[in-house]
Amino acid sequence: MNRVAGEFPRIAVGKTRAHRRRLAGLHAKPPRVTQRIRIAVMNTRRELLVNQGKSGRFVSMMPRRVVVYSRQGCHLCDQAMQLLQEAGLKPEEVDIDQDPELVERFTTCVPVVEIDGRIRFRGRVNAVLLHRLLQADADRRSE
Repeated sequence: MNRVAGEFPRIAVGKTRAHRRRLAGLHAKPPRVTQRIRIAVMNTRRELLVNQGKSGRFVSMMPRRVVVYSRQGCHLCDQAMQLLQEAGLKPEEVDIDQDPELVERFTTCVPVVEIDGRIRFRGRVNAVLLHRLLQADADRRSE
C-alpha cells in the first residue's frame, strides 16, 4: 500500500455498526447470551455422560436431591425447571402456597433451588454457576 506522507491509513467507516463490521472484515456476530447459556448447558450435559473419576470408573455428576420451591404462574420458576432438566437433573417441584411456613420463608423470592439440602439459587438460575456447582460436586465425589 503506497502512502503519501502525512496520510493516515484508512479505517472502517460506515453508517451502522453492521456496516463497519463488514468493512473491517468481521462478518460473524458474537453469540448472544442465550446461545452462550445453551452452550454451557450442552457442555454440562456432555460432561454428565462422559465424566470419569481418577479411578477410571463412572462418577455421577448428579446431586442427590434437587428441590425447586415455586409458585403457580411464575415464569422464572418455569425457566428454572427447564434449565435444571436440560442440565440432566430431575428436580422435585414444591408449591410454596400449599404450606404457610414456606410462604413465610420464601414470600417474594421464588424460585428457590435447593441442591443437596443447601439453597443455591434464589430468583433467576445462572446456567454458568449451575455448571460450576455440578462440576465441583463431581470432583468432590471422584476423590
